[in-house]
Amino acid sequence: MLGEILKTLEEHQDKPTKSVPNKAPNKVPNKLKDIYPEIPETAWQVYSAINQNANATSSELSELLSISDRMIRKHILLLKAKGLIERIGARKNGYWQIIRPKDGS
Repeated sequence: MLGEILKTLEEHQDKPTKSVPNKAPNKVPNKLKDIYPEIPETAWQVYSAINQNANATSSELSELLSISDRMIRKHILLLKAKGLIERIGARKNGYWQIIRPKDGS
C-alpha cells in the first residue's frame, strides 16, 4: 500500500496543483464582529483558536498564532471581559468555554 502511495506521489510531483478555494475564510461569525467592533483582529484569532481547542494553553496559542504569550493573555482578558469566553475549572486541568451572546451567533 505504501508503495502505491509513493508511486502516485512521484507521478504527481512535477504537476502543478490547483489552489483550493477557502470555503471558510472567517471562523468568527460576522455578527460578533459587528457587535464588538472594538475587539482587534488578533483577539478574534485567539477566540477562533480557543473555539477549535478548548484545552489550549496560552503557550500553545502563542506558538499557533506566532504572537507572544503576554499578548495571548491580554487578548484572553479582553475576551473574558466582553463575556465571550469563560474558564471552566482550574488553570492546570480546566478548559475554555465559548459563550454565545443572545444577540450574536
